[in-house]
Amino acid sequence: RDGGYINDWKFGKKTIASILDKLAMARVDMIECGFLTGMVKDEECSLFSSIADITSLLPKRKNSSMFVAMIAMGEKELEPEMLSPFDGKGIAGIRLTFHKTEIEKSIHWAEKIMEKGYKVFMQPVGTVFYTDMELLSLVEKMNALKPYAFYIVDTLGSMYRNEVSHKFYLIDENMAPDIQLGFHPHNNLQLAFSNAQILGKIQT
Repeated sequence: RDGGYINDWKFGKKTIASILDKLAMARVDMIECGFLTGMVKDEECSLFSSIADITSLLPKRKNSSMFVAMIAMGEKELEPEMLSPFDGKGIAGIRLTFHKTEIEKSIHWAEKIMEKGYKVFMQPVGTVFYTDMELLSLVEKMNALKPYAFYIVDTLGSMYRNEVSHKFYLIDENMAPDIQLGFHPHNNLQLAFSNAQILGKIQT
């Protein structure tokens, strides 16, 4: 999905379908297929204007992967009303990214998306810029919402290990145990893999 920033998302339908199929064959647990957005330029890109557009590209063979798509609030996003209900065949989850100013709106959207049967992955952009109190307030809202997962999002790839571990412990100690806790790193400072290792050690 991020690769689209390099090639304007013009992978071609055959390539997209082939990549999704091979990732499923490799038993990747979760596979993100692309954006659900109003920015669709042509049918050969990994920007999608409907759930059905993604479903047509998913592997036909039986697999155990969960397929998801991303809705980025503020980027010509598709509103929940535009999503068809989950039918057990297409994508099963929606990754919803939001900024601080969009928290209440994102919760409202997440509720509507969950009502349609999708698992929702809540991702606050630039988690490092939340104060401890702001983050605790957000966690309290997530406990009430009960999404499938909540993430630490290192949007600028600027988080060092002490910041990652601090945010993790703060969230983990206060978030409902049935909400999955994830980490979404970027690699601007070449720290994504090492930070993921830090969290892996904490969780094991």
